[in-house]
Amino acid sequence: MITGWYAHAKVLIVLAVGILICGCNFHLGNIKLGETRLGMVGSKSPRSMIYSYHTFSGYESQDFQAGAGETLEISYRAVVDRGNLTLEVQDPHRNVIWTRSMEKTVEDGIQLDLDKTGRYGIIIQAKDTAGSFEINWMVKSIDG
Repeated sequence: MITGWYAHAKVLIVLAVGILICGCNFHLGNIKLGETRLGMVGSKSPRSMIYSYHTFSGYESQDFQAGAGETLEISYRAVVDRGNLTLEVQDPHRNVIWTRSMEKTVEDGIQLDLDKTGRYGIIIQAKDTAGSFEINWMVKSIDG
């Protein structure tokens, strides 16, 4: 009976170590499986995200409210030393309305005319990337 319990404990320990080695990242109240965030530091606010990292695989997102007829202005800078980084904008129905994939350092900006009212999303998806990114956005109304 003791060997049975001991065998189960060994299996659980091996599984726990395997999960840690795979880079699964657990957040308080929010579990994100399959992510790697090594040396990742940064922050996000209602109108910006800025992060740097040694290795990042996963995603970061921030929602914002906008109305039909408003314009979204985004400025972004990404330093991609390795891997791939994708920036996308999703409409309130979570349809991708704009995307940019980056495999090198990029600094640019866009303006998007929005045709729906609701919560839009700015999403960064990373695939085994090293580097940093900074994204700033503003919603401008028709009135200016």
